[in-house]
This record gives sequence, structure tokens and C-alpha cells, in this order.
Amino acid sequence: MAKVTYNFDLSEFLEKKGAKGKKREIKRAVGDFLVSAVIDDMNNSTSSVTGRKFRKLDKEYVKDKLKKGGSSNPDLELFGNLKESIEFKQKSDSVEVGVFGGVNALKAETHNLGTQKDRGVPQRQFLPIGSEEGNKGQFRPQIRKEIVKIIEEIIGDDKVQDN
Repeated sequence: MAKVTYNFDLSEFLEKKGAKGKKREIKRAVGDFLVSAVIDDMNNSTSSVTGRKFRKLDKEYVKDKLKKGGSSNPDLELFGNLKESIEFKQKSDSVEVGVFGGVNALKAETHNLGTQKDRGVPQRQFLPIGSEEGNKGQFRPQIRKEIVKIIEEIIGDDKVQDN
């Protein structure tokens, strides 16, 4: 089964003083936040990875999208199925966020990676790709800062840091 996901490692945060006994709460709060942040960024035609606006839609595609009830924005939405399929799963020391299968995983892959086949869909990256290396491997700084705040609130520590 195909999936398009990103595993956000929380191990360094879960080892902090005060996190003991709160791992599930931390992972649930971070997972909920990441799903919301990704969807909000998609609604604003913005990458959750780079923070930059998505490339504009092709004029011919805009005409087709408008006929089908969509908007002229590159918000990765025509029928809403892709956004509705974004979810998270708790792992032992991480949260995996993304699209975990079905036809929407193919849509997610096409948008997140882009393709030059058939329609030539440009990359509109809404999830990090691969490891923590480079800009494509992590969420934008504002999202990571908010995750730190969420964890600080849960464990009652104002000195949690994202390395």
C-alpha cells in the first residue's frame, strides 16, 4: 500500500524532564497540530516545508478547475479528498503525518514530488521529503517553533529547544 508521510522525531523532546508519563499527550498534541498546520498552509497555497507560495496554476487547468467548482488557487484541492485524508499516527518516539493509502496517496505523491509525466504537475511540496537533511527534509521554522511551544505547555518547561 502506497503512502506519502513524514515521520517527525520527538525522541529528544520525550527525554526531557517532565515528559515522563505525558508521551501520548505530547504525540497527540503534536500530531493534531501538524495536520492542522499542513491543511492551513495548503488552504493558503503555501508550502509547510519552505514557507513559500505554491506556483500558480496553468491557465487551462484553472478553467477546468473552475468548471468543477474549484478555485483558481493552487491549494491542492478540487474535491477536498486529499486534505480530508491527511492524518497522523503515533509511533514509539515520533508522529507520522501524511496520507496513509488509497487513491489520495497517489494524489499526495503527485503534488508533493511533482511529475513531468502526462500532465506535468509542478512540485507543490506540503510534506517534508526524506530525512532531516536540507530544506526538503523538515517543516518550516515557524511550525517547529510552535511544536516546541506545545511541548513546553504540556511538560511545564519553558526551556525546550529544537536543535
